[in-house]
Amino acid sequence: PWSYSAPHTASQADVLMGQNAYFVGVSQRSPHSYIENTCVTCHMQLTPPPAEFSYQLSGTNHSFGASTKICGDCHTDTFNAKALEAGTENKLHQLGEAMAKYLLNKMPAKVTVKDYTPHDLKGLSYDVLSDNMEISKDNIAAIEPTEPHGQQGFIIKFKSPVTFTYRPAGESPHTVSLAEAEVRLGDITTDGTKVLIATTDNLVKAGWNYFLIHGDGSEGIHNPAFANAVIDASILALR
Repeated sequence: PWSYSAPHTASQADVLMGQNAYFVGVSQRSPHSYIENTCVTCHMQLTPPPAEFSYQLSGTNHSFGASTKICGDCHTDTFNAKALEAGTENKLHQLGEAMAKYLLNKMPAKVTVKDYTPHDLKGLSYDVLSDNMEISKDNIAAIEPTEPHGQQGFIIKFKSPVTFTYRPAGESPHTVSLAEAEVRLGDITTDGTKVLIATTDNLVKAGWNYFLIHGDGSEGIHNPAFANAVIDASILALR
């Protein structure tokens, strides 16, 4: 990787075709990709659509929301799609925890970060990057992955609020006290200039994989074997 970018959502095509992930073999194409009229067969089945997408409660389901009830059409009636979804989400949560633990272990006693949390102040909305702010590792209560502006990042939750300064173009600077900050991975530095995690680090590759599977949105259904392999390999790479 040459940057901290996350995969462009939505990433269904990559997941369905089983490609564009780190730590796994090239192309693990899903059997679902061989279904005739692949996407529409499942997502626009001829079932009673929601009233807002129908003509007299008939026609094709244009909501494009696939029902797990149709899985039995190809699989056995006892196939539990909900359990598959829950299992994938649980493993993805484990990967998020592994990423947070890895990042915390890399942090020195103090790090410098920039916040990128959208906020409102005096009736105006702002979505600007803050100045550098030094924070204490001891003040971090929890960390979880997030995607600020298409970049890999983390929500850093504080034990005690931290005050950040913002400088919107053409306006006076203002400050906001935050209980949690939305920080791009590339904006976590040791001194305001030197990045803590290099783009070549396994955390960046694992983060790409995390957002690839998360951005797919099917909770593993599009390509169960690939999704599980990617998550497992990513967790292993962070050990």
